[in-house]
Amino acid sequence: MNRIVTDPSHTASPRHLALGDAVFDRFTRTMVVDGREHRLEPRLAGVLECLIADAGIPVTREALLDRVWGDDGSDEALTQSVSRLRRMLGEGCEIRTMPKIGYVLMADPMPVDSVEQVTVPDAAPSHAQRAPRAVPVWAGVSIGALATALIGVLVFTLFFRVEREIEIFDIAPAQTDTAVLP
Repeated sequence: MNRIVTDPSHTASPRHLALGDAVFDRFTRTMVVDGREHRLEPRLAGVLECLIADAGIPVTREALLDRVWGDDGSDEALTQSVSRLRRMLGEGCEIRTMPKIGYVLMADPMPVDSVEQVTVPDAAPSHAQRAPRAVPVWAGVSIGALATALIGVLVFTLFFRVEREIEIFDIAPAQTDTAVLP
């Protein structure tokens, strides 16, 4: 007798998986990121499931299309799905593109008991707390030269006013010689 198992305790795979700062609930196909729950469409959840199953190993585009879409898939649909997953997962979990191969999930999915068990580490500073980026030397030299030039022009115009006289020439209409014909 065939039986459909719906109780998560009968399966070998964990229900909740931590992917960086996100927690994916495999049975409800929801992802919780920063305290907000996102319900994943079946195909989006399917792409994530395939990447989780082979975490750290490249999964070809053809395999993802075949497993998730069957005959109905397109490269554009897969690209959009991976893009949406990247936005949802954020910086804590990376889906890397392997040119001419496919995609690889760079995070190690960690089983957790519940969504509440995962805490966001305090070590990652917020955008406002991050240290400013270093400026390359060539950019610093360029900015310095530009600032010096602007200050020079300002000093010249303020302290050394050059008065210009405009001469207006009154040009009379040209005298033309007219020949008198006999």
